[in-house]
Amino acid sequence: MFRTLLWQISRWASEPVPHANDMQVNDPAHPDVAVCAIATGASYLDMSMTMIRSVRNRGGFNGPVYVFTDRPENFGSMEKVFPISVPEPAGSMGAKQYKTFMNACIPYDYILYIDVDIVVGKPLGPWIKKAKEAALSHSLVLFWDTASVGHFYHSGVILVKRDVSPDFMRRWRRKIWFGRVNRDQKALIRSVRRDKDVYVMPPEDMIFLGKTGASLDTIGIFNHMPGRARQIVSPDKITAFLRHLGL
Repeated sequence: MFRTLLWQISRWASEPVPHANDMQVNDPAHPDVAVCAIATGASYLDMSMTMIRSVRNRGGFNGPVYVFTDRPENFGSMEKVFPISVPEPAGSMGAKQYKTFMNACIPYDYILYIDVDIVVGKPLGPWIKKAKEAALSHSLVLFWDTASVGHFYHSGVILVKRDVSPDFMRRWRRKIWFGRVNRDQKALIRSVRRDKDVYVMPPEDMIFLGKTGASLDTIGIFNHMPGRARQIVSPDKITAFLRHLGL
């Protein structure tokens, strides 16, 4: 028998948000794409606001953004942002599981998930075009985590085609629920069974601020600044980096 974990109590599913797939909210350049994020708790709420601004201002994406959140009232007034109400998770893995519900909750052909501790630094259009091509025949399109001490796929940026990835999402969810793992990346890599399960995008498009020191000379399409990076890089440098991006 599997040991019951506290965060497993937070299992959840939802119907798609009403009025979501509407031409008035679609990005004309990417009418079949929606962005997705998870923001539970006060600190992630603040970071999600910065991430969404970067998607709009630096990424040039003007389509719908869905946010799995236990504080939906904070997003209700934001243009083209659709909160998906979820219970407050008991631990980080309780929140990470919502990645695997993207297909069930977001009625768009392609869904781009972005962690809230990532900021977009360059236009998303060319990357989305390449990632969509890969997603036609792969369950997940993502990056390799070159900043990790282990050997993991980076699960902070994922593009999926909604009708291609459901089986993989179910496998990944089961590994999160029952795999006795403490990171969703571990559950993800244990869910990979064949080459077409994942497609890895070029590494230069994902910048890890902990490795670059938040250098203004090194800005990627996606710029990851997790907690460990904020411990290595001074707050002044991170602030300067965000100001340089207009965030």
